[in-house]
Amino acid sequence: MKKFTLVWLLVFCTGGLLIADDEPASLEEALVGGKVDFNLRARVEIIEKDGKDGAQAWTERIRLGYTTQTYNGFTIHVDMEDIRTADDDRYNAGGTNANGKKAKISDIPDTELNQAFIKYVCESGITIIGGRQRIILDDARFIGNVGWRQNEQTFDAGLVAVPVGDNVTARYAYIWDVNRIFGPDAGKDLTSNTQAINVAFDGLPEELGKVTGFAYLIDVDESPGLSSDTYGVRLVGKNKINDKTSFKHILSYATQSEGNNNPTGYDADYYLVEGTLTKKDVGSIGMGYEVLGSDSGTSSFQTPLATGHKFNGLADIFLTTPDEGLVDHYIFAKANLFGDILTKLTYHWFRGEDSGGSFGEEIDLVATKKLTKNSKVKAKFVWFDGTGKYKNTVKTVFQWELAY
Repeated sequence: MKKFTLVWLLVFCTGGLLIADDEPASLEEALVGGKVDFNLRARVEIIEKDGKDGAQAWTERIRLGYTTQTYNGFTIHVDMEDIRTADDDRYNAGGTNANGKKAKISDIPDTELNQAFIKYVCESGITIIGGRQRIILDDARFIGNVGWRQNEQTFDAGLVAVPVGDNVTARYAYIWDVNRIFGPDAGKDLTSNTQAINVAFDGLPEELGKVTGFAYLIDVDESPGLSSDTYGVRLVGKNKINDKTSFKHILSYATQSEGNNNPTGYDADYYLVEGTLTKKDVGSIGMGYEVLGSDSGTSSFQTPLATGHKFNGLADIFLTTPDEGLVDHYIFAKANLFGDILTKLTYHWFRGEDSGGSFGEEIDLVATKKLTKNSKVKAKFVWFDGTGKYKNTVKTVFQWELAY
């Protein structure tokens, strides 16, 4: 099917070519007159975990890319990533080296083609992207790029975005390869026949918000246990209380069952309720309740293509949902402190959805400081106090990034 993906996507584009007023005069001018992108990110990640030797990952990532000018609606983008480490004997590189006694840090030295795609925008506003690309849908809870890791997750896919009237945008993606964070030499990329459908409507009053319906049909060849069919809805809105104060709400529900080649039958639900109160020039406070359900303690709601680091604690204990399911109660506060240092403090309490037993508690502190227009530093401190099979974990991260 993947050989014909771009062909049949083109039938959606019925509005003719999009030719901008400032478009280059020739294809040659478009190809050579593009923009170079450069990103350098260096960091140290230190983990102390009960039952494991301590780990230190001193890594740097260079990403170099090029985007052509748009010509007759077409744009080409290519970027490469190179990840290096000072000493990979100091940590378990995502299970790809012989350091299984050390804590796992999934920043693996490698070089890869990160993205290579052709983008086509019709006069009608329909957008078609074919090739290796970054795909982030909504908040990346179900499909994302895992941008925190040095080697991000990308997809070999065909994607079409169709505006329907003034208030509806429909997106469809067919994914035939998942280029995971471990790099091409690790042999952990996934071949798939995954389909993603995401339809957003933003015509409701602002206080109600934007509603999105989605269907993610994950079909993985190498790991049939990851295959699943997920259908859900998401609502995000903001209520203005006064000139300086607002309240944002997020509500989401989804149901999931086994996918095409999954040998295990199950049914599990997902719930999210989150509210954030923000006061201009002061900061924000909020709380949330997220549930990844279980089917009688034997199978659970999974999100294998998500940006998992963003959810359920920065210690990355629950990147895979336990069979008992997971309930995450959390509260957080954000503020600008001490010379525009953006800080976020989050507290999590985790328990099993089926058993109800406690899995542990976690405190996450993140601080980000913009140094110049093109550079910033970030620090993370993570403390996880686990119970039972979930081991106490302390993580410290310092990162510097330069982007042009």
